[in-house]
Amino acid sequence: MARIGPDRPIIVVGVEQGGGLASRLLNDVIAPDPTLKRRLVGAYLIETVVTDPTAVPVCAARAQAGCLVAWKSVAKTDFIQPGRLRSRSRVWNGAGRLVPLGNRPIVCVNPLLGARSEAEAPERLNLGAVNATGLEAGARPAFMVRQASAQCVDGLLRLGRPRSASLMPSGGWAERLRVPGYNLFWADLEADALARSAAWRGR
Repeated sequence: MARIGPDRPIIVVGVEQGGGLASRLLNDVIAPDPTLKRRLVGAYLIETVVTDPTAVPVCAARAQAGCLVAWKSVAKTDFIQPGRLRSRSRVWNGAGRLVPLGNRPIVCVNPLLGARSEAEAPERLNLGAVNATGLEAGARPAFMVRQASAQCVDGLLRLGRPRSASLMPSGGWAERLRVPGYNLFWADLEADALARSAAWRGR
């Protein structure tokens, strides 16, 4: 904050464990401070299990600023992982402690729609996935369009099988547990952030 000054808008981004830390940042630092909260364009908690926030609203439309985009994805054909996620996931409670998820609802904002919705988003809405494995820092990857469909079902983002084999998990079980070197929604998130930035400026 000291580096960017008192007026510039901010975007918060966290992936997996980083998303859990970012959710704590939102609740403990940004939301209680009206000045910081006004500067928030959006928060992206990618592949992160979070419950409904009390201080930052969940994004209901792409033309909304100051809101939360979050999801945890599973393959559309995987019927085992959802139960495992529910039993193993932990979330922050009001006292700042990590507690079992239990029956709490999970936030799912469909990155293809930019909104909390249970409507299925077909492949044609996918603006561009990338495989950024080995990409130089700062380099812009080539986009692969129309790769996968997505739909929020019971709080989890159900993904259709990507068309490109380079966007599929590979390696042994240890490699599959790590954040992959690709992103199915790279271009979609870029467009989403630009739309919310425009909404923030208009507001």
